[in-house]
Amino acid sequence: MAKFQIFVAVFVVLFASIIYESMNEPVSKLVNYSAQQVEVKTPGKLLNSQGQLVEKGFARKPLKEINEEEIIPFLGLKQLSFLRYKKWDFFDIITDKFMLLIHIADLGYAGNVQVSLYYLEKNYIKTISDTVHNLSKLPALHKNSMNYEGNYKYNSDDIKLSIQQTPNAEKGVHYVEYEIETPYFSSKGKLVKREQDDELVMLTPINQDASYFYYNTKSYGLRAEGELIIKEHNQSIKFNRSHSLAGRDIGRGVWNYNSFWFWAHAQGFIQDKTGNMVPFGIDLGNGFEHESANTYEDCVILNGRLHKLHVVKRTLNEDNIEQAWTLKTDQQNVPGSLNATFEPVLRVTKDENFLVIQAKFKQFYGVFKGSFVDENGITVNFDQIYGFAELHRAKW
Repeated sequence: MAKFQIFVAVFVVLFASIIYESMNEPVSKLVNYSAQQVEVKTPGKLLNSQGQLVEKGFARKPLKEINEEEIIPFLGLKQLSFLRYKKWDFFDIITDKFMLLIHIADLGYAGNVQVSLYYLEKNYIKTISDTVHNLSKLPALHKNSMNYEGNYKYNSDDIKLSIQQTPNAEKGVHYVEYEIETPYFSSKGKLVKREQDDELVMLTPINQDASYFYYNTKSYGLRAEGELIIKEHNQSIKFNRSHSLAGRDIGRGVWNYNSFWFWAHAQGFIQDKTGNMVPFGIDLGNGFEHESANTYEDCVILNGRLHKLHVVKRTLNEDNIEQAWTLKTDQQNVPGSLNATFEPVLRVTKDENFLVIQAKFKQFYGVFKGSFVDENGITVNFDQIYGFAELHRAKW
């Protein structure tokens, strides 16, 4: 009976919060295509005493420390701030044979653990997802795991997962070691991050006064090594650092109830001017920022160096998988310009409706190719870069 009463109480509070949010959140999230690239360079606190971002923009390292005690009260109560505060850790491995995605999310009142495998040769995809209502069973995400901190385990009938992050496991090198076991596939491996390499760090306002915000660190070009076993295809794939790349996406923020985002993520190897193969990653995204946002996350990370792009426009047909997407900046042939396409080969959709909690999700796997102009004015071509793009509408 006690558990039922707690469930009813949480449901009532959540429903009241939805009404409050619907009355107060912005009607639209227009993209500011004239936004400037404002770089944050000063370490310090992420939030002021009112729970607002101290600075807005992007950084190359996670310079700011987040204190969850400073998050804005919700409905006037500090105890309810967890209803709007969202945390997630995401990891991926991309090779020319497969993409492996790991996602752990804490929504405050529920959680999600999800692993996905896309096996390119067979055009095979399998996603295993657990919605976790008992938060004591959800891995406790580190309060500020931007700096390769936080170890956790999760066990259910369908997913067994362990993650161990070790800062400075070697001099100037961070490790992320993982192990996954599912009925359909299993994998064990290590992701290796050089401290010297840039990351994409976003300090993004979601509302006018920046008390709703998104603090995000994305890492590209990590080297990956390990083994993947695809049980349904009786296939074992060993991968090593010379041909396998990994990514890491750590997000913390206070979000609107009604949210939308577009995100594209891809990485692979390209040839540099000396003939060496170097890691290349591209990250595109928008849709949730307040119109006052001065920076968007569009960027390329090439051989450990972050190159910010001007705001990228996308032209696509969500319902026609055979039609290539166009990804371009208004300005061309200048530093920060992009002229690229994305050719989807597989689409995954999800439409969940739990009354107050809803998710409409389209994720496309495919290939990116095109060119961008780096910060030195040099045009860099890329081709056959594997990745995905997603359109996500959430009421959470």
